[in-house]
Amino acid sequence: MKKIYFFIFIILFVINVFGVETNISNYHINVTLDDTLKTLNGYEDIVYINNSNDTLNSIVFHLYANMFRQGSKYLTESNKSVNSKTEGFTEIDSVIIGNADKLAGEEDYTLYKLPLNNPLLPKDSLSLRVFFRHKIPKLFLREGFSNMGYDISQWYPKIAVYSKGKWANFQAYKYSEYFGEYGDYHITLTMNEKYYAFGSGDIIAPESEVERIREIRGLGLCETDTSNDFKTIEMAVKKVNDFAFVLRSNFNLIYNDESKPIIEIVCSKSLFELFDEQLQNVKDIIRFYSDKYIEYPYDKFTVAEGLLNAGGGMEYPRFTIISPEIVSADKIPFVSTYLLEDVICHEIAHQWFYLIIGSDEATEPFMDEAFAVFSELSYMESKYGKHGNYVFLFNRPVISLFNQHYLLYNIQQVNRKSTPMNTPSYDYEKMQNYGTNVYSKGFLCVRAIEHMIGEDEFNNIIKQYFEKYAFSHPTMHDLFDFLNEKTDNIYYIELRNILFENVYTDYRIKGVKNFNNDYEIAIANSSPFEFPVEIKFIFSDGTDSIIRKSVDENTVQMKGKKISNIIIDPKQKYLDLNYYDNIRKPHFTFHFFDFETDYFANNIYAYPWIEHSLIERFSYGGEVYICDKPTLKLNEMGMYGKFGLKIFAGYNPNNGIMYRHLMESYQGSDIKTGIIHIFKYSKSIYSINNTLTAFRNESDENSFNLDIYSRYTINNGDQYFLSKMGASKLSVIGFDYLYSGKKSFINYFVKTCVEFSDEIIYSNTEFQRILLKGGISVKKANNPIGIGYRIGIEYSGGIVWGDKNGYSAMYLNSSPLKLFNNKSMLENSYPLSIDYTNGFGYQTDDKVAYGSIHRFRFSAGTMVLSPYFDFYMSGADYWIDNYNYQAGIQLRFGRVLSIEIPIYNDTNGFMILSGIAINISSEIIK
Repeated sequence: MKKIYFFIFIILFVINVFGVETNISNYHINVTLDDTLKTLNGYEDIVYINNSNDTLNSIVFHLYANMFRQGSKYLTESNKSVNSKTEGFTEIDSVIIGNADKLAGEEDYTLYKLPLNNPLLPKDSLSLRVFFRHKIPKLFLREGFSNMGYDISQWYPKIAVYSKGKWANFQAYKYSEYFGEYGDYHITLTMNEKYYAFGSGDIIAPESEVERIREIRGLGLCETDTSNDFKTIEMAVKKVNDFAFVLRSNFNLIYNDESKPIIEIVCSKSLFELFDEQLQNVKDIIRFYSDKYIEYPYDKFTVAEGLLNAGGGMEYPRFTIISPEIVSADKIPFVSTYLLEDVICHEIAHQWFYLIIGSDEATEPFMDEAFAVFSELSYMESKYGKHGNYVFLFNRPVISLFNQHYLLYNIQQVNRKSTPMNTPSYDYEKMQNYGTNVYSKGFLCVRAIEHMIGEDEFNNIIKQYFEKYAFSHPTMHDLFDFLNEKTDNIYYIELRNILFENVYTDYRIKGVKNFNNDYEIAIANSSPFEFPVEIKFIFSDGTDSIIRKSVDENTVQMKGKKISNIIIDPKQKYLDLNYYDNIRKPHFTFHFFDFETDYFANNIYAYPWIEHSLIERFSYGGEVYICDKPTLKLNEMGMYGKFGLKIFAGYNPNNGIMYRHLMESYQGSDIKTGIIHIFKYSKSIYSINNTLTAFRNESDENSFNLDIYSRYTINNGDQYFLSKMGASKLSVIGFDYLYSGKKSFINYFVKTCVEFSDEIIYSNTEFQRILLKGGISVKKANNPIGIGYRIGIEYSGGIVWGDKNGYSAMYLNSSPLKLFNNKSMLENSYPLSIDYTNGFGYQTDDKVAYGSIHRFRFSAGTMVLSPYFDFYMSGADYWIDNYNYQAGIQLRFGRVLSIEIPIYNDTNGFMILSGIAINISSEIIK
């Protein structure tokens, strides 16, 4: 208890350092790690200073880890199950005030309210001793344990922030982050001698531990220690709002102490070179932000490869943890990225917008995440330019950071899923909406403010903002008032709209009149929000002029020169939904392995094209895609440009020249509708297919897709098995309807198809059918070995009348059968997958029609290199008389690329050269 009074002395100095006076929480925590039970047991001594003008009758604590207790709201809503070994929680045993009073509080999920016998007066302090037990969970979100060691965060009872007359008493939520009071931390940790601690604090005792760390820094490597002895270490840090750390026993330590701050990177041995490349980047990033905002106030920063599964990285004071998913992205063949540097850059930005500016991350996530993304892109664009700063394929840019955020914002805003920037994190129902709104749209909003005020003036204002609010808790209203004060309220309405309304713009050039080079330009804006937007005039003599105007009237005038083109918002600063109609004369931009978009142009994308089937073998050619902006698909649903044209041309050894084109046009908002026209031509086939489609732009629940189509096909009789069946033409009308949803821990979908035709054919050009298809996926609760079950049911058969054949065609080995639209998620969820499908048609390429085919697949679902084994039962007229098997491997690179290679079956023997099926899916949300 004597050390508590020392903290009171220290606090008299700390109060004078803070720019805006806040309450103070100082912690001296003494705990022991039980490596078997995965618990931290002990107590914390807290000195709490009430610097407010209010009398406090109670103290509120956050117990964030209770999200992971059995039966919690988070686990229930997330369809996750735990047991006594894998759950997590923080449990307060008792609280002692001063030297005598023992108080009892009331726990409410992730909150603990402690009534005080004696009210805490303004400018007075309170000393508490809190006895607690923290159960470290199996990895959930940001905390957990594995063979690598421990990631420890939000592990102690933490006093909530009291500001502006109220407690920040929000419940922890799966998308929310944290909010803490500033203070000094001193941690005494007893643990197995094999572990080393890295995190928010410095090791200060014993000297033997400090020396051991020095030795590791010198060697750069720590080998596994099998000792069962215990050691006690002490860690400390001043003026922070949280404390987190990792425990590792086998690692590389990358270290640089040539100048302040000292940089420390903790990683596994296999990733030494990858993280070693980031050492200088970390120093450069900290210097960039120090110059941009305010000098980094600490003498060390630590990066740790972690266990994280909640985003790419997570910020803590003086410390960040990097997700293994980010590291794996650098291992994809032919793909190079700046992803690791970018994520580190984002997390370091939080040292300014979370730590130095201590806003409420849960209630106002815009205040930290939006500014962190803005800071991240400021650095990445200053270093690599606007376009070449994210993902490359064959050394050609695929997508830039700006395009990623703009396209994600666009799909959400167009589909009316966006919300104002002051939306709390706990009001979002889906991660996709939270991430897009807070990160992507939030970044664009900060960027709009910067452009509206002017970059130099904005930078100057933000520096003054840090000088005033450093180490305090400014709100969005504080930011709003500060910006207005520094700009003399010139942008009051615009700032209010950006921060507190569901802001967007949709300008377009409505018309241009020319009276002897005296122009009147009619500009329309479909949104209710006006900004001082830039309008660029390009003249016929090659010169240009930019005017800045709030478009609150119908026309803009320009005199004296002949205008060759006009562009509204040429730098894309004001969240316009469609830049294609912001330009008078769209041009053409050609891309070859370059998927960056020119939003003011007709984009032409060209790239090689190759496909394979067991029947046709390989076809070679090229593809050209012309559109106003490229298609962005999230899982199965997505956003499309207003128009698009895809042209495929190539050659097949069996069918000669091949040509097909796809024309598509989509309209709508919440439910998107569109028209698709497909034309195919080769030596064997001539086909026209027209489809009217409607779909909801959500991918995880309550989704539907409806297609109504007609098709006309002529064959010359030598394609596949048509000559055998006697079919020469086919006309079809029909519809497909897919509905998918989620209930409890079951994902389900139902697909129906009704189709009528004048002939039955056996080919992949489709067939007469009535189709009923459905499936469910179940994650079994309390399953110790993690085996998942997938159950699919399917009926697929044609209408039989007269002498027409009723079989339908399904090529089971030509391409993977996708009964489950969440298949990739399931395969990544379990170490072993068991899959059953059935249908009718042709098995492999033996050209025998089967009345029924049953396939059982056994595969290792979570491995990068995953073997699989297929067992088939098939027969004519529903009787089983054939048994076949096939084995192969799947190569998986996260969610980005999956390659399936059949190696052997009992019909063809080794068949590596004759059958490769490639599935590609991508997910670009961080």
